[in-house]
Amino acid sequence: MAQQPIRLGVSLSITGKQYSVQGGYGREGYLLCQKHVNAQGGVLGRPIEFVIYDDGSDEKTAVRLYEKLIAEDRVDAVLGPYGSAITDAVADVTEKHRKLMIAPMARYTHTGAPGLLAPPICGAAWRFWLDDRITRLESLRYSLRSSLGPPTEHARGASS
Repeated sequence: MAQQPIRLGVSLSITGKQYSVQGGYGREGYLLCQKHVNAQGGVLGRPIEFVIYDDGSDEKTAVRLYEKLIAEDRVDAVLGPYGSAITDAVADVTEKHRKLMIAPMARYTHTGAPGLLAPPICGAAWRFWLDDRITRLESLRYSLRSSLGPPTEHARGASS
């Protein structure tokens, strides 16, 4: 795969008292996903690369990290952090930059957010990527294509 990777940014609670266990599992899951997806030829023929930062289970830190992921690291899409409160906190950043955010590890409560894909059943990151992986990868492909235009009802997480 000689093409530029699709860069996916995320902050996880790798340290901190609140979510460090779950954040560690999430990091391991994302890295396993990266290995598995790239071994299968990537997404849309491009490898994927996760840019992962530690938010320390802190909402303000997560907000700063999502600004960095989007404005400085220039990732193609972002994944929501672990937990609803931290995901809600970073939603304004992704909205401001009109950046797609997939939130697999939170029950998302921030209403009306464009560009958000929040699965109705959320589990650890490895479950998001590996359980029913064909469906999930198709969803990721669709979401990446959708991020170039106005958000669709599907990208907003609307239920049909």
